[in-house]
Amino acid sequence: MSENKKKPTGLIKNSKITPKNQSNQIQVAKEVPKKTKQTVAKNQDANIKVSRQTKNEIDILMKLTDNKFSYELIETMIDHYVETALDPDKKRAFKTLSSL
Repeated sequence: MSENKKKPTGLIKNSKITPKNQSNQIQVAKEVPKKTKQTVAKNQDANIKVSRQTKNEIDILMKLTDNKFSYELIETMIDHYVETALDPDKKRAFKTLSSL
């Protein structure tokens, strides 16, 4: 009789209980490779952090101008700054460094 009541060694699979998050984990694991394969547009390859006030000011300027995207407005501001505030040597250095 002692041989029949021997405890099993190893893991026992209980088919009545299934983890709730198992299907979600499988879906998330399948979605991750898809995102890494997507190509990023050239104008969306970096992020910058600005204060909330600066973000609000950019949004207001976008409404007042014909720019659809923030990067367009920022490029315009950079171009204007380079042309008006920098001396010729710094303009040349900026253009050289930005073309690298």
